[in-house]
Amino acid sequence: GLLGAWIGARVAGVRFWSFVDAVAPGVLLAQAIGRWGNYFNQELFGTPTTLPWGLEIDITNPAYPAGLPAGVLFHPTFLYESVWSLIGVVLLINLDKRFELRWGKLFAVYLVYYSTIRFWLEGMRVDPSAYFLSLRTNQWSAIVGVVVGIALFAYLKRRHTGVEPSVYVREPAVKE
Repeated sequence: GLLGAWIGARVAGVRFWSFVDAVAPGVLLAQAIGRWGNYFNQELFGTPTTLPWGLEIDITNPAYPAGLPAGVLFHPTFLYESVWSLIGVVLLINLDKRFELRWGKLFAVYLVYYSTIRFWLEGMRVDPSAYFLSLRTNQWSAIVGVVVGIALFAYLKRRHTGVEPSVYVREPAVKE
């Protein structure tokens, strides 16, 4: 996706970092909405729970954990991710308003925020996954996302200390 964004930004004459900063809250909003597909598909749910908002999964579902009786409730990880992503949209917008996070810094904050959520949620899931050093592979991906986000923020903060002059690499031609 980032490669396509980079190509699109170059073709449009827009700074790549400006573009990803602008779309970061929208990407989180799209992820919040998209996770509801997991509810309708009854997939990617969490461990059993006794919480009142637990999700009942059809016992005939191939992802239903073997050995559990019908009627067990599971953590609705899709709902958790959806709610945390919506909170993230508000957080990113407010952080940008307060600190004017430009030059890719808002995108770096998005990476850290979303990857942190993913790490936590992946630890709750019961679907099959490969493990490495006691963590699911998707948790390792989330750790990489956090590290890349922090490193990117630090790098961009050092590299771009001033105000972003324009989102355009080249000013668009004015049509009269």
